[in-house]
Amino acid sequence: MKEYVDILLQENNSYLFYILGITTGILFMLGYFAYGINGGIFGFVFGISVFELFKYFYGEIPDIIVSGIDNEEQMAEALTNSIKKALAEVEDEDSKS
Repeated sequence: MKEYVDILLQENNSYLFYILGITTGILFMLGYFAYGINGGIFGFVFGISVFELFKYFYGEIPDIIVSGIDNEEQMAEALTNSIKKALAEVEDEDSKS
């Protein structure tokens, strides 16, 4: 069951990050309305803490980081090369299986 939950979280983590962000905003709002600024700050810190814990366990580093490119043509070429490289790696992994 734990493996299934891990797979589910890995596949849908961008949606979960969005939901955590919205929830943090709602916690701040509700805390502020109910207990003033102290409650709002507590709700905000709690939401950010949950977000950071989730990011620690299920976050990932982007596969493509592009820097030092000045124009659109170089950007398109760099991204095309990166995508071709990634597809070749996937095909190699599939052929080994």
